Amino acid sequence: MAKKKDARKFAEARNAKGDVVMQLMCAAADDDALSVILRVLTHRLSLILPDKKGGGCFGGEYGYGVEFENETFLMHPYCWCDKEDGSCLWCLRDHPEFIPLLSARFGTTEDGYYDEATGYFDPPHFWHKPSGLRVRWYKYIGRGMGVRAEGDITAHDVLASCLESLGGPSVEQAVKEYEAAEEESARQMAQAAGFWASEEGQKAMQEMFDKGIIRTWEG
Repeated sequence: MAKKKDARKFAEARNAKGDVVMQLMCAAADDDALSVILRVLTHRLSLILPDKKGGGCFGGEYGYGVEFENETFLMHPYCWCDKEDGSCLWCLRDHPEFIPLLSARFGTTEDGYYDEATGYFDPPHFWHKPSGLRVRWYKYIGRGMGVRAEGDITAHDVLASCLESLGGPSVEQAVKEYEAAEEESARQMAQAAGFWASEEGQKAMQEMFDKGIIRTWEG
């Protein structure tokens, strides 16, 4: 598994002199094999379901997951709806009285939903049904990941199984297309950073600071 870091640089803008005028930092995310295949799968689902966006902020273009389920797997983004009345299984928080709802939905025991770190009862954000693999994350894939596996299965095999249930393509082709999409996303991010490094961009940033839209700005 990749070594965790305290934070990672999301974007950087430099002026014409090469000086760094802005850095966006966010919480670190792992780049282990499981995290990568979940992003690859998110990218694939975004192609199949273009109306559902799987990223676009600190987690990256394909870092949040897409709401989807078939007979092979389930994926559900981290939820912020905060409905603790049982209507949203991903926002039950500290309500053990709703455990029967979780068990009926996912077919596991109470222990399978309890997060010792938070004290909450939470269902998986990713569930590979044939193997029983369940994965949870905090806000985006690779951050605060919790994994429960009931048998031996590789990340490659999980992705192959999920892709097959979607009608293809192969793991190799899916990874290749995902990497190309990530490169394009990085190019667009660099282009945006170039604007903020320009005199016009710095002026716009200063105006947002003056209006209280952003809290800190060093130009």
